Amino acid sequence: MSLEIHYTPKAKKSLQFLHAFITEKFGKRPADKFIREAEKTILLLKEQPYLFKKSELGEHIRLGLISRYTSFLYEVTNTRIILHFFWDNRQEPFYD
Repeated sequence: MSLEIHYTPKAKKSLQFLHAFITEKFGKRPADKFIREAEKTILLLKEQPYLFKKSELGEHIRLGLISRYTSFLYEVTNTRIILHFFWDNRQEPFYD
């Protein structure tokens, strides 16, 4: 099973915000490492969409983990994986 990955506008914005947050707090190398780890995790989801546990936000919403510091919400449909939101577990969630 290989599903298409779709980023919502909020997912794109929160991912950019998170990269900037990590860059500011910890430097460019950790921020770039975060992006590489996020990409690897998302590629893994294409093959194993139910890898992470269900969230309490909805039947099809799941809580993914990139590292112990970073998480994301995603949804699995019949044809694709929709990435909704990324955040750093050390900060208050970013809302638009």
